[in-house]
Amino acid sequence: MAAVRDVDILTYDGLKLKGTFYSAGPNKPCIVMSHAFSGHRDHFLPELAAKFNEAGYGALVYDNRCWGDSEGLLRCEADPVKQTRDYLDIFNFAAALPEVDPTKIVYWGSSLSGGNAICAAAMNKSLAGIISQVPFVSGGSMARITGAPKSLLVSHRTLNSEIQIPIYPNSVEEVRDGTTKAILKDAGALEAFEKALQPKTLKIVKGTGHFDLYYGKRFQEVVDMQLEFLKSIF
Repeated sequence: MAAVRDVDILTYDGLKLKGTFYSAGPNKPCIVMSHAFSGHRDHFLPELAAKFNEAGYGALVYDNRCWGDSEGLLRCEADPVKQTRDYLDIFNFAAALPEVDPTKIVYWGSSLSGGNAICAAAMNKSLAGIISQVPFVSGGSMARITGAPKSLLVSHRTLNSEIQIPIYPNSVEEVRDGTTKAILKDAGALEAFEKALQPKTLKIVKGTGHFDLYYGKRFQEVVDMQLEFLKSIF
């Protein structure tokens, strides 16, 4: 049975992020995992972290700043720039753990955190690899799909400000010329993959939506794909 413990991680600007570490024993590879746009570290991620752990990998799952048990204001604010910067602090924390081989740390992200992980990986030459699942990587690309507002007022926000959340029922599209994963519709993911340097791997799960990879019949399929990738780099 895995040794699991909660941890506190200090960020560059003094916030305390709450995480859960799944130990696989001394000096093992570690997967650093962050939740998507909204949610907590206990939403879907423990199941995947446990799968990684069973395969011999440590896993460090954490709440993003302003979310879950982590500190930060405004609550439930998702700032991709700050979240991307936090990946480095999480990396440094994980690298200092006796159970972690600092040369074998991988970033894992999904949806918004999938895009954040890509940006964070580009700034960390010590990273062993990255898994980016159904990533949101381009605000401009998504704006062209959904229709961007002509102007945004962010400087005068208050707790009483009206917030409108649009719903896009057709926001997921199957990639038809692939072989096997679903990605957020044209959010720049394929373009980002094409620009990435080798070695790299693209997996496409057909017939799935944006949230179908976290549970159900597709979950184990995705787990197997990601474990195969990890095995190829370690």
